[in-house]
Amino acid sequence: MRNGVLCDDTIRLNNLFFSINEMKNISRFSVLSNNAGNIRIMRHIFDQTGLIILGSTIFAIGMNGILVPYKIFGGGIAGIAIILNQNFFSSLDVGFAYFLLNLPLLILGWVCINREFVFYTIFGTTVFSLLVGIIQIQPIVFQNDYQAILFAGLICGFGGGLILKSVGSIGGLDVLAVYTNKKYNVPIGTASFVINSIVILASAYLYGPRISVYSIVYLFIYSQVVNFTTSRLNLRSANIHRLQPN
Repeated sequence: MRNGVLCDDTIRLNNLFFSINEMKNISRFSVLSNNAGNIRIMRHIFDQTGLIILGSTIFAIGMNGILVPYKIFGGGIAGIAIILNQNFFSSLDVGFAYFLLNLPLLILGWVCINREFVFYTIFGTTVFSLLVGIIQIQPIVFQNDYQAILFAGLICGFGGGLILKSVGSIGGLDVLAVYTNKKYNVPIGTASFVINSIVILASAYLYGPRISVYSIVYLFIYSQVVNFTTSRLNLRSANIHRLQPN
């Protein structure tokens, strides 16, 4: 009888130790899984913010070094900010004006559009606005305006392509275009084209048709470089209307 009791106790102890070891293994696995998940999240955040910062830096160089001094307009809020700076409020920094004009659109996006997209767009808008104000370089000298348009498209297009790989953007009227598509079923491309056309027409009224033609050529080169950059690095399919800093 005593031997039977000892045997039963031994079995219970073995089962208890086995259960404890299983719990430890499950706990270790859970910790490892959580750590792996945290690493993936941190890497995702680092990748997204890194692309936005690097792309915004390159874009700001092209904007301050070529777009602003040569009066080349890409449409949207960036174009509006340049027009305001050069014609109405010369003391108003282009980057700060860009940020202010984006605020109501960011609020609209936060309420009506995907919040991860808006979160990174808020980050991108802030970073880009600061960099445009910080990176104050001398105008890049070219032999003629055609070279300026070409290099503006190359530089800004490459910076734009890098930003396009993130899940956000650097703000602009693309947020309004997405909202218009969602609310009224207007195609995003149509909305973006109409909005950018209005800004380019305004630049034609202020600076003449030559500037408008330059702006259209710049937009074409910009879009081609963005397509090339995104397809070569193969991280994300191109979506020009979402990224162009409207």
